[in-house]
Amino acid sequence: MLDKYVGVYSSPETPIKWTIARDGETLFFQPPGAQSGVPLEAAAEFRKITEHRGYEILSPLSPLAHLGIARAMALTGNTDASKKAYEAFLTLWQEADANLPIFKEARREAAQFQ
Repeated sequence: MLDKYVGVYSSPETPIKWTIARDGETLFFQPPGAQSGVPLEAAAEFRKITEHRGYEILSPLSPLAHLGIARAMALTGNTDASKKAYEAFLTLWQEADANLPIFKEARREAAQFQ
């Protein structure tokens, strides 16, 4: 499932190319000229947001971080953690506009774990 992210990426706005590689169940970001890659630990970064909400308690970042955790856990095959994170996101956004694209996507993705 992670193989679809492996490759060389670039952007028309920048002349730099960077590489995403895979070793087992971990993706690595390798900047140009670097000898080795840096592990991409999305779930850990999203957890920092959910655990340290700060002063902006109404910010959408915390619920979206739960969605990020859910997606990261799904990519690594951790279905239990993914399901819990989707449930947290959907609970936090239960009053959201049902037609909001990201909310619709999250509901569709979460349905896979039912």
